[in-house]
Amino acid sequence: MKRLGTRIRDGLGMLLLALLLLCALEGLGSFAMAWRQPPREPVVAERLHTEHDPLLGWINKPDQFIPNMYGPGRHLHTNSQRLRARMEYLPEVPPGAVRWVCTGDSFTLGYGVDDDQTWCALLGQTLPDLETVNMGQGGYGIDQAYLWYDRDGGGLEHQLLLFAFVTIDRDRMGDCVFLGHPKPCLAHRDGTLERRNVPVPPPPDRSPPPASGFRRMLQSSRLAAISRRLLNRVLARSREGRLHQLVAAVVRELEQRTRERGATLVLVHLPLQIDHRRSVSGSFRPFLESLSRERNIPYLDLVADLRRLPEAEVPRLFIQYDLPGFAAATGHYTEAGNGFVAERLVEHLRERGLLPPPPSGGSGERQSGATR
Repeated sequence: MKRLGTRIRDGLGMLLLALLLLCALEGLGSFAMAWRQPPREPVVAERLHTEHDPLLGWINKPDQFIPNMYGPGRHLHTNSQRLRARMEYLPEVPPGAVRWVCTGDSFTLGYGVDDDQTWCALLGQTLPDLETVNMGQGGYGIDQAYLWYDRDGGGLEHQLLLFAFVTIDRDRMGDCVFLGHPKPCLAHRDGTLERRNVPVPPPPDRSPPPASGFRRMLQSSRLAAISRRLLNRVLARSREGRLHQLVAAVVRELEQRTRERGATLVLVHLPLQIDHRRSVSGSFRPFLESLSRERNIPYLDLVADLRRLPEAEVPRLFIQYDLPGFAAATGHYTEAGNGFVAERLVEHLRERGLLPPPPSGGSGERQSGATR
C-alpha cells in the first residue's frame, strides 16, 4: 500500500509538472505572437464625417452624404446644421407638429444603420405629427452631449429633450482624451461646472509611433490583462463618486436649460448587450433613480427592459461582428435593436403621461420603418 501511495503521489506530481509546462509554453507562444504581430490602428468610422471643434473636440461636418457608409443601403447624411438628417430644420416647430431632440453617442447617432433606422428617426415615423432631431455623435461622453446641446440646442424650438446615454458615457467624462483625440473635461467646483481643456486642441497630425515589440509583448500578456482589470476595478471605485457628482451637476444644468427653452428633460439609459446577463453600471442605475426622484425628472431605464427579454432574443438587437473596415461596430444596435429602443420609449413616455394614449384601433400611429 505504501508503494502504491508513492506511485500515485509521483504520478500527480508529473501531471502537475506537465500542466505547468503547458502553461509556460502557452505564455511563451502568446509573447511570441505579440512580438511578431505588427500593430494595427483601428479604423474610427467617425473620422469619415467629423471635424475638429474647439468646444466639443469633434463634430459632424455639414452637408455630408456617405452612400453605403455601414454597408449596402445604409447611408449617412448630415445637414447644414451638422445633424444626422436628410432635411433642414426650421428654428420654430412647424404648425401642428411636435419636436423632440435626441442627444447621445454612437448609439443615438445610429452607428451601423441607415438614416431612417436610428431609434430617434423611428420615433418620428411611429408617431403622427412628431419631428425628431438627432444630435447623437460617435464617441461622445455625457459631458460632450451636454455641451453640444447647451451651445446649439437652443437654436431649435422643441418640447422634449431625450438625453440618452450608455453607462460607458459616464466613464468617458473622466478623461480629456478619447482614442487619441483631445476632448473637453468638466469639473464640479463650488456647485458649478467648470469646463477644462477648452478650447480643445486639434488632434495630432499623425498617430503616435507604434510600440516596440517588447512593449507589445508585455501589453498583450495574460498577466498584464489581469493586472489591468484589477487596477481598473480599484480606480473605478475611487472615481465613481466624482463622476456621479459630475452627472448630477450636468443634470441640474440640463434641467435649467430645458426649462428656459420651454422643453421637458427626460433621461434615457440605453442598454448594452452585456447588460442582459450582468449590469456594467454598478451603482450608476440606483444613483440615477435616486437623482430622478429628487429632481422629479423622468428616468427611462431601458436596461431593465432588455433584461426582461429571453436570452435567445437578445443577439438580434445588436451587431454581432465588426463591419468591413470598422473595428468598433460590434455591440451597436441593429435595425431591430433601434426598433426595440423606439418602442420601449413610446411605452415609457405614455406611462409617464408625456404622450397621449394610442387612439382606438391604433390608426393614429405610423408603422415603424416607414419613410418620412
